[in-house]
Amino acid sequence: MSRSGQPPDLKKYMDKKLQIKLNANRVVIGTLRGFDQFMNLVVDNTVEVNGNDKNDIGMVVIRGNSVVMIEALEPVAKAQKCNVPQFRQPWFDFLLKYYLFHRPLVLRC
Repeated sequence: MSRSGQPPDLKKYMDKKLQIKLNANRVVIGTLRGFDQFMNLVVDNTVEVNGNDKNDIGMVVIRGNSVVMIEALEPVAKAQKCNVPQFRQPWFDFLLKYYLFHRPLVLRC
């Protein structure tokens, strides 16, 4: 789990082929099908790699605290940017400055 108490942001890795390094120098390769806030992973078409030996183990659940590293083996979409207007008109800057510096800040709960 991340330090801030937020669930891990693994959505961009969904349905992507990953190499997952686990504790005790174990490595598995498979397709991420799901995860939870504890970083428990559901991996499909999983292959356990041990040196030159490969063992097909199918769909598995990997406990989050045993995950050391996750590496994407195929391209992953970049994070989406904020939807900020592409235009910068002088009146926009004026209104922004006026609103930020001349208006009282009111916080409502």
